[in-house]
Amino acid sequence: MAETLDAHLALHQELLSSLESSVARALVAGHAADRLGHAFASGYLEALGELAPRVRGACASLAVTEKGGGHPRAIETRAEAHADGYVLHGEKAFVTLVDLSELALVVAKEGERSDGTPVLGVFEVPLSREGVRVELLPESPFAPEMRHGKMILQGVRLSRNARLPGDGYREYVKRFRTVEDLHVLAAATGHRLALTSRFDLGEGDLRAGLGIAAAVLGLAGAHPDHPATHLALDRLYEEARRHATLDEAALQRLEPEVRARYVRDLPLFQVAEGPRRKRAERAAAALTGR
Repeated sequence: MAETLDAHLALHQELLSSLESSVARALVAGHAADRLGHAFASGYLEALGELAPRVRGACASLAVTEKGGGHPRAIETRAEAHADGYVLHGEKAFVTLVDLSELALVVAKEGERSDGTPVLGVFEVPLSREGVRVELLPESPFAPEMRHGKMILQGVRLSRNARLPGDGYREYVKRFRTVEDLHVLAAATGHRLALTSRFDLGEGDLRAGLGIAAAVLGLAGAHPDHPATHLALDRLYEEARRHATLDEAALQRLEPEVRARYVRDLPLFQVAEGPRRKRAERAAAALTGR
């Protein structure tokens, strides 16, 4: 087990090169993590690699959120097309793992449709590129190892092939919400199983954890846009969150330092809870016709 996030991510790559499934890689990386925050970081990177295979294996970030939020109409960062590529201008307010990342997938506005909705693209931006500046935000009270920061883009020049194919919102921003949920849940499940084994939390606990792991792996091939995927993932998140919350007797079996970190980082399960629940409600309506 690695005690720093960059060391854990190096171990992640070393351990998992032979596994084809990104969900399985997230599960195994979580099992190898010495804390929940490191597990979530592994899940985040595997999700990004699944969404955009060209960055698989790299430490990367998805840069969407701006001062007005992450909705398409809130995106003010712009990509200006030129004969030899693009020039990016703008500012991203909240970028995960930006301190360790080699590159970012930046969502930028390319124009507008006739109805006024923005046309968004996703651009691969090396963080060492001239015109890119990163400012770290204060540490989070939970999973402080996962640093977030602002990204300022001032005339960043990119080649034509820096743009990822497809619609930036529908195929990347919107889809990532589901892909990320699945992969971080896999990583958290792997970490929880490691605690079960390491601290002998009992056969019943092991059975419950293996059941969640099997369900997570079962969703690996599900289409991230399908309502059934959203509904199943929401139900699985509820089950995993209940399993993650250890009772006092189980907590006392953990080493004090492990226990303190685990309890500190449990709020990770609440991140994006509102959007995830709304997505499940829309999925239920679509599937039932109500």
